[in-house]
Amino acid sequence: MNYQSLREFSRSLFFLLFILFGQPWQLDIIAKLQGQGDATDAAIIIFTKMLLPLFAFVGITGWLVWRYGRIYCGWLCPHFSIVELINGVMLRQLNRVTLWEKASKASNGRLPKLMVFVVAVSLSFVWAVSLMTYILPPQQVLVQLVHFDLNLAPAIFVMAMFPLIVVES
Repeated sequence: MNYQSLREFSRSLFFLLFILFGQPWQLDIIAKLQGQGDATDAAIIIFTKMLLPLFAFVGITGWLVWRYGRIYCGWLCPHFSIVELINGVMLRQLNRVTLWEKASKASNGRLPKLMVFVVAVSLSFVWAVSLMTYILPPQQVLVQLVHFDLNLAPAIFVMAMFPLIVVES
């Protein structure tokens, strides 16, 4: 397995793990704000669940970027893996990476364009659903999608993001 294949594999695996095992981030201080605890308890929760992870993330990310460069974008970014997958299909089928550049040689007929369109639309839907899992538990979203029983707010989110991502792709 060469270097580029290893990068593509790591990004795709991270994307899959992100969708399947991601968890919503919550502070759980509602009870504290409603009087079931004191200000010290709320402050401890805010420090341990928000500030400490934020500082650790910024520090670790800063060190990784300083030491290894753009490691997240190159090796882990789940959304960049989708973009590179679409670019790879476009390059193989249409002999160009974007619609805006000139093809190195002409493609054969409409089938390559149709294949690129189907791949871009399909992956854009997956991308829109994965973005929704930033704010909702992935298991809940996936179960609702499988049963065609998506709640109103997630359905609106997907219907709004999906065409935007298709156009952007």
